[in-house]
Amino acid sequence: MTILGFDHYQLDSFDIERTRSFYEALGGHVVQTMERDNGWKGYHIRLAEKTVIEVQPPRIVEECGGSNGWGHVALEVDSCATASRMVEKAGGRIEKLNADNIMGTAPIVNSVVYGPDGEKIELVQILEKYPSKQSKSEKAVIIGTSHVQLNSLDVEKSRAFYEAAFGGAVISPIMDKDGKTFKGYLFQIVPGSVLEIQPPRFGKSDKTSAWNTIAIETDDIHAACEKVKNAGGILDVGPKKNQMGTIEILNAVIIGPDDEHIELIQLI
Repeated sequence: MTILGFDHYQLDSFDIERTRSFYEALGGHVVQTMERDNGWKGYHIRLAEKTVIEVQPPRIVEECGGSNGWGHVALEVDSCATASRMVEKAGGRIEKLNADNIMGTAPIVNSVVYGPDGEKIELVQILEKYPSKQSKSEKAVIIGTSHVQLNSLDVEKSRAFYEAAFGGAVISPIMDKDGKTFKGYLFQIVPGSVLEIQPPRFGKSDKTSAWNTIAIETDDIHAACEKVKNAGGILDVGPKKNQMGTIEILNAVIIGPDDEHIELIQLI
């Protein structure tokens, strides 16, 4: 059984056309439209290679944003300042703008912004790759996914779960700004698929993101499900044959130790 990496990030949206327009304004494009007989509709929007957002109405409207542990999706960009301006121009809200920071041991500039459905997005410019680029143009390049942040009430338990379930490994501890206080882990499932595991800033009440499910692609979903269950995950749905737009898949939904939803996908 091989884990191939993140497939997509599912976003609960109360207005999928508004959300589609927002991500198109950031440079994304619709690669697939999903429709059902009852009028249900959703989109797959590609922002960069291996960075696809699945926009769809929430399954249970009252639960949109607040029923799982996913905190934010971090996008790596070549210019944090330009990307932040693009978000604001597209109708997003800025919480923190262009701050010098550290991600593991890498110096970065980052912004924290919110999209139209209350989803939290971190914009990350890695200074070692883009040391001084602060483009004055209207467009920033989205390089791909930097990481996905998981709000964990027990970071050691979550680390052990992802090690056992997906065979990943810690690539760096996360320290507070004082450089001494341990906060959590940067955890790599496979190259290009990194989790930021750390406690929520304000306890359980901070689990209020509209990011719903992180989808992970595997080449053997049955073996992956067994491995996840053995690691302590709860099999919620599947594995079963399904459609992802026009693509036939096998998929299952797992609930992890912090109530996070993980979709396992095998392309048929």
